[in-house]
Amino acid sequence: MKKVTIKVDGMTGESDRRAANEALNGLSGVVAAGDGADFDEIDAYAGERLANKVMTDAVKSAGFPAYVIGEDYVYSPDNMFENNFF
Repeated sequence: MKKVTIKVDGMTGESDRRAANEALNGLSGVVAAGDGADFDEIDAYAGERLANKVMTDAVKSAGFPAYVIGEDYVYSPDNMFENNFF
């Protein structure tokens, strides 16, 4: 699983933030999306096969310019089997 931090421009209130989060949470492959470290950031947890562009496009379709500012590999039980840890 990966954690992708997305910078979202133009959000001015909680309703904007909710709309951007809902756009991401509506994607197949996104496990969870929620508030990031700063008001204009969203952290999305998704399967590694989901392209970052698909996520930023979803936020853009909600009306906000968006781009990836960070990506990290996150441990999940599924990763143990995918990477043959057993």
